[in-house]
Amino acid sequence: MRRASLWLIVLSVAGAGCGSSATSPSTTINTSLTQNFVGTLATSGNAFFSFAVDQSTTVSLTFASLVNTGSGAVLGSGLKLGLGIPAGVGCSLLTSTTATPALTAQVVAPLDPGTYCASLTDTAGLPASADFAIRITQGTPDLTANSSPETFASQVGPTGAATQTAVAPTAGIVTATLSSSTSNTTLGLGLGLWVTETSSCKVTQATVAGPGAQVSLPVDIGVYCVKIFDPATLPGFVSFSVTITHP
Repeated sequence: MRRASLWLIVLSVAGAGCGSSATSPSTTINTSLTQNFVGTLATSGNAFFSFAVDQSTTVSLTFASLVNTGSGAVLGSGLKLGLGIPAGVGCSLLTSTTATPALTAQVVAPLDPGTYCASLTDTAGLPASADFAIRITQGTPDLTANSSPETFASQVGPTGAATQTAVAPTAGIVTATLSSSTSNTTLGLGLGLWVTETSSCKVTQATVAGPGAQVSLPVDIGVYCVKIFDPATLPGFVSFSVTITHP
């Protein structure tokens, strides 16, 4: 069991990189009482994370990403997502639901001050271990975003990836469209949750295609990310441009 307190996060995000995930500052985002629970879930396993609630508020859990640990393939398996109270070496659930990865909260509950836990359990029989990401939000974040649409232009090379953040100051739809790539090259395009603690993009949905490819998902208020990656076919560096629209 791990326990962590919530904090006020003030960060600068939005940018691109080539060869590996990267970002460069351009937008200031003030988020309050938000943290991310990331880890690896074994087949038929369980993982939980303890957190503190300092005042009566609404807590939201968003099971945002699940990918095969070995291959990196995005998975859509339905797992048991729960909110509870730590009990010994486990999490005694107050409420739970079967959820698939999404960028809108699947568990929402009013909580009094105390120590609680977010839990994820494989009840569907994952074929192999999987990396996951869950967002824990207390109250309503206050975010500032760039004007929409935004352009993400960079390069990506063999085995590499490039990432840019997308901020949604209100609930709505985030859409990423691969506008162009060198010689109409096929690329991987993903949309997911930006994890501040590790400066990484945890993909919720992905596709592999050439220009015109699009990934679009409903989102709550939050910080998200668009990822361009090598689908194991690139012979060299490829330039690309992605158009990102958000609320």
